[in-house]
Amino acid sequence: MNKISGITDTILISVNKPDSAVITLLSPADTANIRIAQLFSPDGTVDGPFGKDLKYRFKDTGDYYITVNENLMVGNHYTGPYQVKMVITNHGH
Repeated sequence: MNKISGITDTILISVNKPDSAVITLLSPADTANIRIAQLFSPDGTVDGPFGKDLKYRFKDTGDYYITVNENLMVGNHYTGPYQVKMVITNHGH
Protein backbone atom coordinates (compact mmCIF):
# COMPACT_ATOMS: atom_id res chain seq x y z
CA MET A 1 0.00 0.00 0.00
CA ASN A 2 1.06 3.60 -0.35
CA LYS A 3 0.53 6.10 2.47
CA ILE A 4 -0.19 9.70 1.60
CA SER A 5 0.44 12.15 4.42
CA GLY A 6 -2.78 13.46 5.94
CA ILE A 7 -4.95 10.70 4.44
CA THR A 8 -6.33 7.82 6.55
CA ASP A 9 -6.32 4.38 4.93
CA THR A 10 -9.12 1.96 5.82
CA ILE A 11 -8.53 -1.79 5.55
CA LEU A 12 -11.32 -4.39 5.67
CA ILE A 13 -10.82 -7.63 7.57
CA SER A 14 -13.60 -10.20 7.04
CA VAL A 15 -13.79 -12.66 9.92
CA ASN A 16 -15.60 -15.94 9.24
CA LYS A 17 -14.83 -17.57 12.60
CA PRO A 18 -13.43 -16.20 15.84
CA ASP A 19 -9.64 -16.25 15.61
CA SER A 20 -6.73 -14.24 16.92
CA ALA A 21 -4.53 -12.12 14.72
CA VAL A 22 -1.28 -10.24 14.90
CA ILE A 23 -1.35 -7.28 12.51
CA THR A 24 1.92 -5.48 11.78
CA LEU A 25 2.68 -2.42 9.65
CA LEU A 26 5.97 -2.73 7.78
CA SER A 27 7.69 0.20 6.06
CA PRO A 28 11.10 0.66 4.39
CA ALA A 29 12.14 2.98 7.23
CA ASP A 30 11.41 1.69 10.73
CA THR A 31 10.96 5.29 11.80
CA ALA A 32 8.04 5.93 9.42
CA ASN A 33 5.28 7.76 11.25
CA ILE A 34 2.41 5.35 10.63
CA ARG A 35 0.24 3.43 13.08
CA ILE A 36 -2.90 1.37 13.37
CA ALA A 37 -5.13 4.14 14.59
CA GLN A 38 -8.42 2.37 15.26
CA LEU A 39 -10.15 -0.99 15.01
CA PHE A 40 -13.87 -0.98 14.25
CA SER A 41 -15.80 -4.13 15.26
CA PRO A 42 -19.00 -5.47 13.65
CA ASP A 43 -20.96 -4.53 16.81
CA GLY A 44 -19.99 -0.87 16.36
CA THR A 45 -17.36 -0.65 19.09
CA VAL A 46 -14.10 1.14 18.35
CA ASP A 47 -10.72 0.55 19.97
CA GLY A 48 -7.38 2.30 19.63
CA PRO A 49 -5.06 3.98 18.98
CA PHE A 50 -2.39 1.33 18.63
CA GLY A 51 1.17 1.38 17.35
CA LYS A 52 2.60 -0.52 14.40
CA ASP A 53 1.61 -3.85 16.00
CA LEU A 54 -1.80 -5.05 17.10
CA LYS A 55 -2.56 -8.39 18.75
CA TYR A 56 -6.30 -8.92 18.77
CA ARG A 57 -8.81 -11.69 19.44
CA PHE A 58 -11.78 -11.47 17.07
CA LYS A 59 -14.71 -12.51 19.26
CA ASP A 60 -17.41 -12.13 16.60
CA THR A 61 -17.69 -12.92 12.93
CA GLY A 62 -18.30 -10.14 10.43
CA ASP A 63 -16.46 -7.19 8.96
CA TYR A 64 -13.79 -5.45 11.02
CA TYR A 65 -11.95 -2.38 9.80
CA ILE A 66 -8.60 -0.97 10.80
CA THR A 67 -7.54 2.56 9.99
CA VAL A 68 -3.92 3.49 9.32
CA ASN A 69 -2.69 7.04 9.70
CA GLU A 70 0.06 9.19 11.16
CA ASN A 71 0.47 9.91 14.84
CA LEU A 72 -0.24 13.63 14.91
CA MET A 73 1.50 13.97 18.29
CA VAL A 74 4.82 12.97 16.68
CA GLY A 75 4.62 15.68 14.06
CA ASN A 76 6.72 14.27 11.22
CA HIS A 77 4.63 13.39 8.18
CA TYR A 78 4.98 10.16 6.21
CA THR A 79 4.30 9.59 2.54
CA GLY A 80 5.53 6.31 1.13
CA PRO A 81 5.01 2.59 0.86
CA TYR A 82 4.00 0.21 3.63
CA GLN A 83 2.75 -3.34 3.97
CA VAL A 84 0.13 -4.81 6.26
CA LYS A 85 1.16 -8.24 7.54
CA MET A 86 -1.47 -10.35 9.27
CA VAL A 87 -0.88 -13.69 10.95
CA ILE A 88 -4.05 -15.58 11.94
CA THR A 89 -4.09 -18.11 14.78
CA ASN A 90 -7.02 -20.52 14.69
CA HIS A 91 -8.33 -21.33 18.15
CA GLY A 92 -10.94 -23.81 16.92
CA HIS A 93 -8.63 -26.84 16.76
